Amino acid sequence: MTVDFPARTVFASATAAWLIDHGGRALDMAGLIEGFAARLIEDGIPVQRLSCASLTVHPQIRGRNVVWTRGHATLARTRGHELEHSAVFRDSPFAALVAGAPGLRRRLEGLAPQLDYPILAEVRDAGATDYVILPVRFASGAVNYVSWTTDRAGGFTDPDIWFLADLVPLLALRLEIEAARFEGGVLLATYLGAEAARRVLAGDIRRGEGRTIRAALWYSDMRGFTALAARTDVVVVLNRYFECAVGAVENEGGEISKFIGDAVLAIFPAAADAATACAAALRAAYDADRRLAAFNESQQAAGQAPLAHTIALHLGDVTFGNIGGPDRLDFTVTGAAVNELARLEELAPTLGETIVASGAFAAACSGALHARGRHRLRGVAEPLEVFAAAR
Repeated sequence: MTVDFPARTVFASATAAWLIDHGGRALDMAGLIEGFAARLIEDGIPVQRLSCASLTVHPQIRGRNVVWTRGHATLARTRGHELEHSAVFRDSPFAALVAGAPGLRRRLEGLAPQLDYPILAEVRDAGATDYVILPVRFASGAVNYVSWTTDRAGGFTDPDIWFLADLVPLLALRLEIEAARFEGGVLLATYLGAEAARRVLAGDIRRGEGRTIRAALWYSDMRGFTALAARTDVVVVLNRYFECAVGAVENEGGEISKFIGDAVLAIFPAAADAATACAAALRAAYDADRRLAAFNESQQAAGQAPLAHTIALHLGDVTFGNIGGPDRLDFTVTGAAVNELARLEELAPTLGETIVASGAFAAACSGALHARGRHRLRGVAEPLEVFAAAR
């Protein structure tokens, strides 16, 4: 008995070769889908539109979607965690795949095509004659998808669809590698900060390694947290407070180094331009104060007590690197300047000030600061000249 195989097998195709080899390049999802579409056309598959979605592990992003359309710019977009409860997902073929469907095909030509999902009318109106969607399964068990349309009269042939289906496991391997790279990068950036994540991914991971940088330093702390901790919605309120501080810092180019209970430590790298870094940190402090005031208006309208905070600003040299035990490291800033910063923030309430700064910060900053004398800080050998921000 003999079996006749098609002359063009999937593994002999340009598409499969590219998915397997990819020239050693680490492509993002958009680049991967663009390359995939180009090789399919090279292999004679008349693709008009190619869409792919990948669910992801991310604090704010639930899914990523890339849509390639022949003759148009590739569209890349993200969806939040509301995705799975939205009509966009619920009324899509993707929901059917997640529920266990092995795939779906809809012919879009003729007088009465089956348009049982909104996307089908959309692609039909764009000239598509055939639509195919298949699940892309990851080793984790996550179900993603890839879909294709063609505008060729008569749609896809059966061999075309067999060919596409045979490629899906290879696409899944490449897509899962890309997803792992994406998730690793964004999770590191989310928990460590962008610069720390970049250095960790570059291999700067040995305990004790670090480099000295000059930076404007920010330390903000919520006042009255002990009373707040008794509330049932403490996490919600903390997050709202952190949004005020984090948003202000990041809008001015600063980077959050760490959260310490209800406090925020941030840096504004100074390099050779301390004046610019300090000015940015001071603007961020004013902005955080305005944001907190706006939040307090909503708190009071809801019958809740307003929140208060203090912010300390300093300029100094810090070590930026890995500290911790052999199996649990933290990538953060350390040094005498960080200790001075924390002690300076402790002084602010006793002075009746919301925003205070060191003499070193004030000397480099062109903002309006007024002197509040020299003060001895806990754990700091020499008295520190202290300034306060204009009210």
